[in-house]
Amino acid sequence: MPKALRHILACASAALLPAMAAGQEAAAPQVSIANARLAVMQLATGIGADVSDLVEAGPERAIYLQSGAATLADLDRATEEAGAPEAVTTRGAGYRLSLPVVVVQGAELSISEGEELTLDRRAGAFLLSLGETRITGARIAAQGGAHPKIDGFRPFIAGVGRQSLAVRDSEIAHLGYGDAPHAAGLHIGGRGMLGRGEAGALSGNRFLGLRGVTLSGVDGFKITENRFQASTGTALHVRTGAEGVIAGNEILGTHGAQALHLSDVSRSEVRDNTLRRGGGKGLRVDNGAHGVALSGNTLADFEGTAVTLAERADCLRLSDNRITRNDGAGLALRGGGTLIAEGNRILDNDGPGIALHRQAPGASALLIRNRVAGNRVGIRGSEMTHVRLAMNDLSDQLPRLLGGDLDQLTPTVLKAGAGPARADVIVEGLAAREALALRRDAADRAFEACRSGGAI
Repeated sequence: MPKALRHILACASAALLPAMAAGQEAAAPQVSIANARLAVMQLATGIGADVSDLVEAGPERAIYLQSGAATLADLDRATEEAGAPEAVTTRGAGYRLSLPVVVVQGAELSISEGEELTLDRRAGAFLLSLGETRITGARIAAQGGAHPKIDGFRPFIAGVGRQSLAVRDSEIAHLGYGDAPHAAGLHIGGRGMLGRGEAGALSGNRFLGLRGVTLSGVDGFKITENRFQASTGTALHVRTGAEGVIAGNEILGTHGAQALHLSDVSRSEVRDNTLRRGGGKGLRVDNGAHGVALSGNTLADFEGTAVTLAERADCLRLSDNRITRNDGAGLALRGGGTLIAEGNRILDNDGPGIALHRQAPGASALLIRNRVAGNRVGIRGSEMTHVRLAMNDLSDQLPRLLGGDLDQLTPTVLKAGAGPARADVIVEGLAAREALALRRDAADRAFEACRSGGAI
């Protein structure tokens, strides 16, 4: 960050702290209009964001909810009393913001059932929550022409702190720009001094035409029953979080590198989601993710690989997923650790059904009772350390059962099972041998051992 910008933000921080302290003592909502750099300073310091464009070319003023609990109607009245009637304008149940709104720590903003909030793109409006913002049954969208100074700018909603944002049963449309996570569209950053408490829920929403939804440093996240449609970037990106749930969501028609991306996420569940028709890849799990269970998901019709496990992602379990009709591989492990895949249906992909490449030292892949059919090749492997193929159904994958380094083992696999559906072999390097019978709960036991740091 340039020295001049650091000086500006330091001065802004000093100016904001007294206002926060005074605001916390008052019971009624207190609203003021002040320099917008106070707001972007909180982004810069709270979640390590690069806000140079907003400092240099963004709006000069912002609306600050300094204390108390307020509604959009309260903001409308307060800005008019403050001599800035143009900051919030109304039409019926609709409100239009031409300035950013900042909810200061200790304050609460509610946007409620049936309300519509428009963020003026040309004016550089956005919503930043340092306190608590609750959006329920509302619609928030960007409107207006291009920003005159910031190329590609679209308004965004960003929260600093795990409890900073909760969004339920709402429609959020046409927000987000650029590659910075805080400006993706909807962002929650949970680390730092404001990162206390349980995460607010994101449930029952429709996210339409956003750049994306991002969560960073948020433990205990719950992302359920949402519909992500026509995202221009990664629809949902969760980074550095633990003990979370992503369940029952639909992600459709994405245009980013992947529809769903989990980075450095641990002890979390991804279940019963539908991901379809993406311009890139489906699901990517990487950057040291550990102990993630993916079950009951459908991934179909992507232009790339459906599921990618990479960059030291370890102790991952995939069970009962349906992966079909993708232009790349169905399931690809690239530079990852231990994988347990059981009961998946991997069908009709233009690449390998399962691709194992460059297993991490000491890692194992346990592939049990998967149905692999109609793919370009069934299971392809290279640079493997330890793989067990047990009771997988490749009967409709003939003649290309195995590929890569595994190709030469096809006779061994066929002989071991007296048919492709019953083979149970262990592959170590380029050697294969028949295995002892597996227990029925082998996948459960292996996943628990892996999550506890033991060998499978």
